[in-house]
Parts: sequence; structure tokens; C-alpha cells
Amino acid sequence: MTIEALKKQLAAKTPAALYYLCGDEQYLLDYYYRKFKACCSEILPEFNYIELDGKKIDYELLADACTSYPVMAERKLVAVMDPDSGALKGSGEKKLTEVLHDIAPGVTVLFLEHARERGKTGAVEAAVRKLGGEIVRADRPKPEALAAWVKKRVESAGGSIEPQAGAYLVDLTGGSMLRIDRELQKLLAYAKEEEITRAVIDQLVAPEEESSWFAVSDAVCEHDFDKLMQALQLLYRQNVDDTVIAGMFYRTYINLWRGEVALREGKSSAELASVCGISPYAAAQIMRSAAKLQEGEALEGLRRCRELDKKIKTSGINKKDLIYSFAAAILAFQMKDNE
Repeated sequence: MTIEALKKQLAAKTPAALYYLCGDEQYLLDYYYRKFKACCSEILPEFNYIELDGKKIDYELLADACTSYPVMAERKLVAVMDPDSGALKGSGEKKLTEVLHDIAPGVTVLFLEHARERGKTGAVEAAVRKLGGEIVRADRPKPEALAAWVKKRVESAGGSIEPQAGAYLVDLTGGSMLRIDRELQKLLAYAKEEEITRAVIDQLVAPEEESSWFAVSDAVCEHDFDKLMQALQLLYRQNVDDTVIAGMFYRTYINLWRGEVALREGKSSAELASVCGISPYAAAQIMRSAAKLQEGEALEGLRRCRELDKKIKTSGINKKDLIYSFAAAILAFQMKDNE
């Protein structure tokens, strides 16, 4: 099912019985979750809105929620948050299928997955699809669509923005709708009735964000020199300070090390998210990246990051040259280690 089709169903208040909603844009996932809640549990939400932890599915509780009718209302929402497909091993998948076969009229069951990797199908999604449920992806829109969304958001708030400034804001934030939304609130409050210009954006919006270190992290883990150079060039086009970029490498390696530890200890991405204070999607991406590294690579990266920090502070050599040399050296080390 497309996002447009989902919008129409929710606007008409005619939701289906079963959905699996996933994607890489947390803003959209949370936005449509709120739409589901507004559509299905307006009346007596204390009875007609049930949220369950998907990491350890309680099948008896889920069955009771799915088979009980809405209370003094036409609709009811049962939301299962971030379901763990690994928990369905053994008899779990059969139990889940049996429960979802008996959804009462007026009940909508929504499985919401923040951390699913694109192109991969888990057991929960497969079960929903097998039962004829709707599969919906809420992925990050293209830059042009995001720029148009920025313009619309600003104008709907009674403001205005320079024609090229919207696209610049999208570039600066890495296209994260969640961050764009937060930055727009700040920009609108600052600009008030004045036009939002690129100069104002440069003054208030810092370019450091998850998307930037994801790009660095992906390139490092894939041992892709060209990809890493592109990520660095983008950061410099955004006028990111050299020390911030060096810090981004440190953050990349500390997160990869945490991901390695989590994998070694059998922790889930949700547990890593809780420990690190990051989004479930970010934690899942860190663990996927860490799984690509050889043992010891993350710690070696941290050691080299400390050396880079010392050189930046004491050597007097051009900082940009130091960072590019560091990037080339770290990938050369990793590729040699993987030969």
C-alpha cells in the first residue's frame, strides 16, 4: 500500500484491520502513528487505544486486545511497537498468526517498526502479508519534495523563505524530516515576520546530525574510499568546522565499538538505543554497520582518532589536510586488515 492510499483511508476513517508500518524516516512514522490514534481511538482512548511492547510479545494480552470489541465506539487501535522477529522463532510465528486470524470488527492492529532495514523482510511482516494485511513504507522523501515541504510548512505558519534557502536547509540537515521540523520551529520563532534567509539558517542551524555520521560510518564499514571522500566534501561544503568533523569520526568509532559490544553480548538494537540515548533506527543501523567490521577495527579507529585530535591541537599542520590524511590512512589500514 502506498502512503497516499493510507492517507485516504485515515482521512475517511475507514482503516483496514491489519497494518505493518516501517521506514527510515522517524518523523513520518511518528506522524502516521498519531494519525492512526486520532482515527481509531478518539472516543474513550483509555479503552480503545492499546500499545504493546513488540520486543517480548505477550500473546494472551495481544489476543485479548484483538478479539475484544471497541468500547462505546466504532473503532479501536491495538499498536505493537517495534516487533522483534527473532522472538517469533519456534512456536511464536504460529501463535501470532492464530491471534491475527481473529481480529474483531472495528479493531485495527498496527505493527510499527522503526528499525527495519530496507530490502529485508522479517517474520512479523511476512505474517502480516500472509494474512492480507497492508504493508506501508514511510521512507525519507527526495530532496526536491523535502524543499517543497519546507516551503509549505513555513508558509502555513505565516512566514516566508528564500527560494534556495529551503533546499539549503534540507542539505544542511541531511534531509532528516525530524530535524528539519525542529529547526523550522526555531527559525520561525527567530525570524517572526521576516523572511528566512540562508544567512539566518547559517546562524541558527548546525550541520551536525545523524545523517552526516551515518554517511561517514557507512563508508568506513564498507571500506569505500570514494564514498568517504564524498561525505567529507559535503561536510566542508556545509562549512562544518574541522574539529567538528574530527569529532564526527570519534563519534562514529565510539558508536561502532558500542555496536560491537552489543552484538558480542547478544543485546538488541532497542537495548543499545536505550543505553546510548538514540533512536531505534539509529541503533539498528549502528549494529548493522558494526557487524561488517573485523574484530579490533573499532578500537583501532578510536586510537587513531585520539592521534588525530592531538595533531589538530599541536602540530600546526593544516587541519583539513590532517583529516583527509587520517581518512585515507584508516581505510588503508582496514583494507589491508581485510585482505
